[in-house]
Amino acid sequence: GLLLRYMGFMMFFISDSVLVMHHTGYRLPWPEMVVLATYYTAQYLILYGNIHTGLHGKAKLI
Repeated sequence: GLLLRYMGFMMFFISDSVLVMHHTGYRLPWPEMVVLATYYTAQYLILYGNIHTGLHGKAKLI
């Protein structure tokens, strides 16, 4: 569960980084698709990680 949540947070970081790069003039191929794909993947990973952690109860809350 914790690894999934960490991966989700990293996907949010990538999503936000692409947004910043795009808005500052750096040209990327398909920036909207990259942002949407990473954003929704991040949400899924964090949610699934939370559910998985809740079912097993082995992870500590931060």
